[in-house]
This record gives sequence, C-alpha cells and structure tokens, in this order.
Amino acid sequence: MLSCFLLSIHKGLVCEEGIFLHLLVDASANTCDNLLVGRIVENLLNPSGNLNHQILLGTTCGDSGSTQTDTRGLECAVAIEGHHVLVYGDEGDYPAKNIEQLITNIDNCILECDAFLLTLGINLDEIIAETNTLDRLEMLRQAYVRILEKDDWKDRFKVLSNLLMNLYDASKPEIFERGWHNDKFAPISYINGLFCNQIDDEKLKRAKARMAEKLDQSVTSTNQVCDNADYVIHQGKVIDLSKINVDDLRKEISLTPYKAFEIDNLRVFIEKLLEQMINKNCMRISFSERYKSIINRYNAGGSENEDYYEKLLQLIEELKKEQGRSTDLGLKEEELEIYDLLIQGKMLTKGEEQKVILAAKNLYQKLMAEKDSFLVVDWYKDEQPRKKVFSLIQVSLNRDLPESYDRVSFVDKTNLIMNHFIDMAIQGYGWGAA
Repeated sequence: MLSCFLLSIHKGLVCEEGIFLHLLVDASANTCDNLLVGRIVENLLNPSGNLNHQILLGTTCGDSGSTQTDTRGLECAVAIEGHHVLVYGDEGDYPAKNIEQLITNIDNCILECDAFLLTLGINLDEIIAETNTLDRLEMLRQAYVRILEKDDWKDRFKVLSNLLMNLYDASKPEIFERGWHNDKFAPISYINGLFCNQIDDEKLKRAKARMAEKLDQSVTSTNQVCDNADYVIHQGKVIDLSKINVDDLRKEISLTPYKAFEIDNLRVFIEKLLEQMINKNCMRISFSERYKSIINRYNAGGSENEDYYEKLLQLIEELKKEQGRSTDLGLKEEELEIYDLLIQGKMLTKGEEQKVILAAKNLYQKLMAEKDSFLVVDWYKDEQPRKKVFSLIQVSLNRDLPESYDRVSFVDKTNLIMNHFIDMAIQGYGWGAA
C-alpha cells in the first residue's frame, strides 16, 4: 500500500495535519524544477540526504517530463499540478496514511470551493438539482465560462480544485472502501477537467474552432519564417494579419454564448502575436504595455465586459496597422526597428523622416554586408570586433542623419543602436544574433 504526501506550494494554503506537509515559497513561484523537487523528497523522506529516488514531473493541466534514477526497490513519484506537488512512496519508509484526516480535508476543500463559487453567482446545488442531463452540462459550461472572466477567479479556482483532486487521488483506494460521497465533488471535478483539457466538451470545442477559424483563416504555409511585415508566425503557421477581419471577430464574440471562453482564446493569440512582434522590433513594447493595462483594468473592475472586448479588438486593429507599417515606409522589418530607434524622442519634418529612413536602410545593409567578418560567437566580448561595429555604425549615421541630430543626439543614437545590437547578440535573437 502506498502512503501519500501532499506538498501545497501556494501562498495562503496550509496543510499540516497528519501526513500533510506544507511548503511555503515565493508568491511568484508557479512551478518546481526537478532539482527542487528532488531536494524536497530527500529532505522529507530521508533527512540524511542519501535516499535514492525516482521522480516523475507532470501536470494535470499541461505537459509532463520525467527524470529517473534507480532505487533499492523504493519508488517515489512526484506529480506537480499547478502549484501542488504529490509525492508517493513505499509505506515502509513513511507514516501510515490517515484516511479519516484525508476525507475530512477533502470535505473542507469542497466547502471552501463551494463558498468561492457562490461569490461568483455559481450555485452548485442548482446544478446538482437539474435533472435534465443536457441542461446540467450547459450549466457547468456557463460556470466554467463565468470563472474565466477574471484572471484572479481563474487562478483561485485552479488552486482550490487542483488541491481537491490531489487530496482525492491521495485517498485512493481506501476512499472507495469507506463509501465516501459528496454531491458537490462531481461538478467541481467536471469544471476542473475543462480547465485541464481532460474533458472533451463538443460545444466548447466548436466555439474554440470558430474563433480559430477567424484568427487563422489566412494561413499561407507552415514551419516557415517569413520576413514580410504583414506576416507573423503563430503556432508554427505563417498568418497574413492583413486578412484577419476584425468585424468578423466582433460578430463572433457578440453571438457566442461562451464569450469569456472565446476571449480567453483571443488573448492567447494576442499574447503570442505580441511576443513575436516585439522580437522583431523592440520599440513595439508599448503595445504589450497597453495590452496589460487593458487586462489589469478589467480584472480590477475598471471596465465592463463589452468595453473590455472592444478594447481587445481595437488593439488587434492597431497591431494590424503596425504589421503593415514597414511596407508603407518601404522598409524591411529589421530596417524599421533601426528607424524606430533613431526617431525615438525626435520631432522631425517629412524631409528629415525620409533622410532617417535612408539612414536606417544604409546602416542595416552595411551591418549585414560585414556580418560574416565580425559576427562570430561572443563577438561582443572582444574589444576589436566591438570597435569595428561601433565605427561602422558611427560612420554610417554621421553620413546619413539630418542636421537636426546635433552632437548630443548623434552620440545618444549611436550608443543606442550599438547597445541594441549587443543585446540581440547576447540574448541570441533577431537580426543581430551571431
């Protein structure tokens, strides 16, 4: 028979009764790596630190990986679910499982989860009382969608429901022998399954497919990087953003009965899009900041649902325009980034803007022409190639920038471009990577 330990790694959750142990970590910690979990197991199960163990890392709500070392017939398995760690080991090495305490903790966790759902207007008693199976499933979907509306609600429910499922798993198989039953366990478990993609709900799947069709309607090829400013890689696909119809998205959101669910999918798309756009041009960070502001304001109750949805759609429209800006200026994406760095903080005339466009083009072309001669691995650590790159930037900008860039501006911009080029090399991204 296996004994079981639950390590709750989340602020505010204390489980320290019988065999339940509590580990408090920084509130920002969302996962544990293999080394940390290994140390936890060793310190808890064998204070001497000499315990050989086998560790299996995974999550109910995501991918899993594993590392293994052989044991003396002793097996440990560690499963991380969200913020929780479940450790199994042979009974001979650990205290016996206290099934009565486990069942008490399960019931208490259900009470806390039920109380939390009631604050959101989700009444589990009403769901349980519904005798029509299809209507009951729809009520569960609506409960799931309601929880999705706010990030804090979603995070809180995941913590509580993951903890409940861990407790329930820890009580097996004895809980079956005791004939334990709680009517509210099934609906909480079902909603948790929706969050963890363990339940294949046909209506939610169709809603997700409709949104995906609107977002991915213009896939042109797969597994290919495209330099055109109108394209972005999304989940391994090249998508022409200019063909995404925001009005179609607006219509889909207005008609769907699962608004928060489709908005959640839309947010995943926006976040991926922002990540890739910023990797192409560091000056687009303001779009990310605006996105976070929209989300934070809504989570704080500062905007209504319809206003929140509309602001996200407006952001997509602006991102579409941004994706096409390099084409409008006759620049490559890489040249556009240099251009944006050069005009930052400057008030220029149309004529001066054209000169800066030319300066960005020429500088990029010269850097690429000389790339093979100095862009070796860790080139930025060597004084000679650093001086060569800096001189190239300095000479090129000195020749092309308009007179409005005085000595101070010129030095600032030269250093800014040089530092950005080094940053790309250090972090291994963008056109400046070796």
